[in-house]
Amino acid sequence: MFRLSVTGPKGQSNEIQCAADRATIGKGDDNIVVLRGFTVGKRQATIHQRPGGFYIEDHGGLSTTEVNGRMVENEHGPLIPGDVISIAGYAIRILDNGAAAPAAVVAAPPPKPAAPPPPPAPAPKVVEAAPPPPPPPPAPKRAPEPEPARVSLPPVELDARAITN
Repeated sequence: MFRLSVTGPKGQSNEIQCAADRATIGKGDDNIVVLRGFTVGKRQATIHQRPGGFYIEDHGGLSTTEVNGRMVENEHGPLIPGDVISIAGYAIRILDNGAAAPAAVVAAPPPKPAAPPPPPAPAPKVVEAAPPPPPPPPAPKRAPEPEPARVSLPPVELDARAITN
């Protein structure tokens, strides 16, 4: 069990009580220390409390994990009082018997319970096919068109002189 002091990029500070022998750090909501920022990895790093002291393990991300300005490759430790862990503008310190002054106390979130299994899928419903629609009614018949009227005219005699003039 140990405490961490976390100071954000804008100067906001929190103290986090870690009930286990390790504290995960990252932007995932399942971490003990949740940091915001697109360069922070979902699980960026883990602080381990071991018999020989505190160690930080880097898991990678776009942002580097540093201790006192030096990049951590894989693991660094043991950490000593006053060491500053830097990730994406955040400063994290391990509090040694209350050596650092806390700001606001925030309890570490309890582990999230496993999600319940999804409900079984409903049985498919049997739907009977609907009968085909009735055929459309026949188009109304058109009345036959009347034939043109025929007119008989008497033959006309033409005068050839009238045509040539």
